[in-house]
Amino acid sequence: MTGNLVAFAAFVLVLGAVTVWFRQAMAVRLPANRGGFVAVWLGGALMGIAGLVQGTGTFAGLAAALAIAVGCFLSFTVAISRQEVGENAIAVGARLPEVSAPDENGAEFALASASGTPVLLKFFRGHW
Repeated sequence: MTGNLVAFAAFVLVLGAVTVWFRQAMAVRLPANRGGFVAVWLGGALMGIAGLVQGTGTFAGLAAALAIAVGCFLSFTVAISRQEVGENAIAVGARLPEVSAPDENGAEFALASASGTPVLLKFFRGHW
C-alpha cells in the first residue's frame, strides 16, 4: 500500500515539474539555473524507485516507471544541452541584420519586407 502511494506521488511530482517546465519554455522564461527542475525530476525518479522497491500494483508500477523514465531523461537532456549566449548575440531592441527564410507555407520571407512594422521573431531551440 505504501509503495503505491509513493509511486503515485513520484508521478505527480514529475508531471507537475514537466508541466511548469514546458509552460515556461513556451513563454521563453526558463531560468538560467535549471538545477531546481533537475533536482525535482531526479527526486521524483528516486521516489519512483522507492515505490517499486516497496511493492506496487500494476497502475502504481506504471506510474513509478514513467516517473523514473521521464525524470531521468529530462535531467540527462538538460545536463547535456548547455546553451550559452554567443559573443555576437543581438541585444533586445537592436537593429537586426538582413534575414530571409522560408515561412510556414514554404515561401521566402525577407525581414526587409516588414520594414517600419513591429515584428516579433521567435526562435526556439529544443533542449534535446
